[in-house]
Amino acid sequence: MAGTIAVAMVGYIAGCALGARIAGTANADDPIWPPAVTRAVAIEASIFVLYAAWWWATDSRPGGGIALGLLAVSAVALGIQSATVQGFRVSGLSTTYLTGTLTTLVIRLATGYRFRDVQHHLLLLVGLVGGAALAALLLLRAPVLAPLMQLVPLAVVLRIAGWQRRVGA
Repeated sequence: MAGTIAVAMVGYIAGCALGARIAGTANADDPIWPPAVTRAVAIEASIFVLYAAWWWATDSRPGGGIALGLLAVSAVALGIQSATVQGFRVSGLSTTYLTGTLTTLVIRLATGYRFRDVQHHLLLLVGLVGGAALAALLLLRAPVLAPLMQLVPLAVVLRIAGWQRRVGA
Protein backbone atom coordinates (compact mmCIF):
# COMPACT_ATOMS: atom_id res chain seq x y z
CA MET A 1 0.00 0.00 0.00
CA ALA A 2 2.76 2.46 0.88
CA GLY A 3 4.46 1.71 -2.44
CA THR A 4 1.26 2.43 -4.35
CA ILE A 5 0.84 5.75 -2.55
CA ALA A 6 4.48 6.63 -3.22
CA VAL A 7 4.10 5.88 -6.93
CA ALA A 8 0.99 8.10 -7.12
CA MET A 9 2.63 10.94 -5.19
CA VAL A 10 5.92 10.88 -7.08
CA GLY A 11 4.11 10.69 -10.42
CA TYR A 12 1.80 13.57 -9.49
CA ILE A 13 4.69 15.73 -8.25
CA ALA A 14 6.67 15.02 -11.42
CA GLY A 15 3.60 15.92 -13.51
CA CYS A 16 3.08 19.16 -11.60
CA ALA A 17 6.69 20.16 -12.18
CA LEU A 18 6.46 19.24 -15.86
CA GLY A 19 3.14 21.06 -16.26
CA ALA A 20 4.54 24.19 -14.63
CA ARG A 21 7.51 24.14 -17.01
CA ILE A 22 5.33 23.60 -20.08
CA ALA A 23 2.46 25.98 -19.29
CA GLY A 24 4.56 28.58 -17.52
CA THR A 25 2.93 31.34 -15.53
CA ALA A 26 0.17 33.60 -16.74
CA ASN A 27 1.03 37.14 -17.82
CA ALA A 28 -1.36 40.07 -17.77
CA ASP A 29 -1.22 40.36 -21.58
CA ASP A 30 -1.87 36.65 -22.23
CA PRO A 31 -4.98 35.70 -24.16
CA ILE A 32 -7.73 33.93 -22.22
CA TRP A 33 -6.34 30.60 -23.40
CA PRO A 34 -2.55 30.92 -23.90
CA PRO A 35 -0.82 28.68 -26.48
CA ALA A 36 1.34 27.21 -23.68
CA VAL A 37 -1.81 25.85 -22.04
CA THR A 38 -2.78 24.13 -25.29
CA ARG A 39 0.71 22.57 -25.45
CA ALA A 40 0.41 21.30 -21.88
CA VAL A 41 -3.06 19.85 -22.51
CA ALA A 42 -1.82 18.20 -25.73
CA ILE A 43 1.05 16.59 -23.81
CA GLU A 44 -1.38 15.44 -21.13
CA ALA A 45 -3.62 13.97 -23.84
CA SER A 46 -0.63 12.17 -25.38
CA ILE A 47 0.19 10.65 -22.01
CA PHE A 48 -3.40 9.48 -21.64
CA VAL A 49 -3.26 7.96 -25.13
CA LEU A 50 -0.25 5.97 -23.92
CA TYR A 51 -2.22 5.03 -20.80
CA ALA A 52 -5.19 3.89 -22.91
CA ALA A 53 -3.00 1.79 -25.21
CA TRP A 54 -1.34 0.15 -22.20
CA TRP A 55 -4.74 -0.39 -20.55
CA TRP A 56 -6.15 -2.03 -23.66
CA ALA A 57 -3.01 -4.13 -24.10
CA THR A 58 -3.82 -5.77 -20.74
CA ASP A 59 -7.36 -6.53 -21.92
CA SER A 60 -8.57 -3.87 -19.43
CA ARG A 61 -7.39 -5.98 -16.47
CA PRO A 62 -3.98 -4.69 -15.40
CA GLY A 63 -2.38 -6.20 -12.38
CA GLY A 64 0.79 -6.01 -10.32
CA GLY A 65 3.58 -3.94 -11.82
CA ILE A 66 1.51 -2.98 -14.85
CA ALA A 67 -1.16 -1.47 -12.60
CA LEU A 68 1.55 0.52 -10.80
CA GLY A 69 2.92 1.70 -14.13
CA LEU A 70 -0.53 2.81 -15.22
CA LEU A 71 -0.99 4.61 -11.92
CA ALA A 72 2.31 6.44 -12.44
CA VAL A 73 1.43 7.44 -16.00
CA SER A 74 -2.00 8.67 -14.94
CA ALA A 75 -0.56 10.59 -11.98
CA VAL A 76 1.95 12.38 -14.23
CA ALA A 77 -0.83 13.41 -16.62
CA LEU A 78 -3.05 14.66 -13.80
CA GLY A 79 -0.14 16.59 -12.29
CA ILE A 80 0.36 18.31 -15.64
CA GLN A 81 -3.34 19.16 -15.71
CA SER A 82 -3.33 20.58 -12.18
CA ALA A 83 -0.27 22.75 -12.78
CA THR A 84 -1.68 23.97 -16.07
CA VAL A 85 -5.02 24.98 -14.55
CA GLN A 86 -3.21 26.80 -11.74
CA GLY A 87 -1.63 28.93 -14.47
CA PHE A 88 -5.01 30.57 -15.05
CA ARG A 89 -4.69 32.15 -11.57
CA VAL A 90 -8.33 31.59 -10.69
CA SER A 91 -8.47 31.11 -6.95
CA GLY A 92 -9.89 27.73 -5.96
CA LEU A 93 -10.03 26.41 -9.53
CA SER A 94 -9.01 22.77 -9.78
CA THR A 95 -9.91 20.03 -12.21
CA THR A 96 -8.29 17.13 -10.37
CA TYR A 97 -9.25 17.25 -6.73
CA LEU A 98 -12.63 17.39 -5.13
CA THR A 99 -11.70 18.59 -1.64
CA GLY A 100 -10.06 21.83 -2.76
CA THR A 101 -13.06 22.74 -4.90
CA LEU A 102 -15.50 21.82 -2.14
CA THR A 103 -13.50 23.79 0.45
CA THR A 104 -13.43 26.88 -1.76
CA LEU A 105 -17.18 26.64 -2.39
CA VAL A 106 -18.07 26.25 1.29
CA ILE A 107 -15.70 29.01 2.46
CA ARG A 108 -17.04 31.48 -0.08
CA LEU A 109 -20.67 30.71 0.71
CA ALA A 110 -19.99 30.89 4.47
CA THR A 111 -18.27 34.26 4.15
CA GLY A 112 -21.04 36.01 2.26
CA TYR A 113 -20.36 35.43 -1.41
CA ARG A 114 -23.54 35.31 -3.46
CA PHE A 115 -24.46 32.05 -5.17
CA ARG A 116 -23.96 33.53 -8.63
CA ASP A 117 -20.38 34.42 -7.61
CA VAL A 118 -19.56 30.79 -6.75
CA GLN A 119 -21.73 28.84 -9.16
CA HIS A 120 -18.69 27.91 -11.29
CA HIS A 121 -17.24 26.13 -8.24
CA LEU A 122 -20.49 24.23 -7.80
CA LEU A 123 -20.55 23.26 -11.48
CA LEU A 124 -16.95 22.07 -11.26
CA LEU A 125 -17.78 20.05 -8.14
CA VAL A 126 -20.78 18.45 -9.88
CA GLY A 127 -18.51 17.64 -12.83
CA LEU A 128 -15.90 16.04 -10.60
CA VAL A 129 -18.45 13.91 -8.74
CA GLY A 130 -20.30 13.02 -11.95
CA GLY A 131 -17.06 12.12 -13.71
CA ALA A 132 -15.96 9.93 -10.82
CA ALA A 133 -19.32 8.17 -10.74
CA LEU A 134 -19.27 7.59 -14.50
CA ALA A 135 -15.69 6.29 -14.35
CA ALA A 136 -16.61 3.88 -11.55
CA LEU A 137 -19.61 2.66 -13.54
CA LEU A 138 -17.44 2.14 -16.61
CA LEU A 139 -14.87 0.21 -14.60
CA LEU A 140 -17.60 -2.07 -13.30
CA ARG A 141 -19.67 -2.50 -16.46
CA ALA A 142 -17.38 -1.76 -19.43
CA PRO A 143 -13.74 -1.51 -18.33
CA VAL A 144 -12.54 -1.40 -21.93
CA LEU A 145 -14.18 2.06 -22.23
CA ALA A 146 -12.65 3.49 -19.02
CA PRO A 147 -9.76 5.33 -20.75
CA LEU A 148 -12.31 7.29 -22.76
CA MET A 149 -13.20 9.16 -19.55
CA GLN A 150 -9.80 10.80 -19.85
CA LEU A 151 -9.48 11.05 -23.62
CA VAL A 152 -12.87 12.43 -24.66
CA PRO A 153 -12.85 15.56 -22.45
CA LEU A 154 -9.25 16.29 -23.47
CA ALA A 155 -10.16 15.95 -27.14
CA VAL A 156 -13.03 18.40 -26.63
CA VAL A 157 -10.77 20.89 -24.83
CA LEU A 158 -8.13 20.68 -27.54
CA ARG A 159 -10.78 21.14 -30.23
CA ILE A 160 -12.17 24.23 -28.48
CA ALA A 161 -8.63 25.59 -27.99
CA GLY A 162 -7.93 25.14 -31.71
CA TRP A 163 -11.20 26.88 -32.60
CA GLN A 164 -10.44 29.72 -30.18
CA ARG A 165 -7.00 30.20 -31.74
CA ARG A 166 -8.48 30.32 -35.25
CA VAL A 167 -11.15 32.90 -34.39
CA GLY A 168 -8.69 34.94 -32.35
CA ALA A 169 -10.83 35.01 -29.23
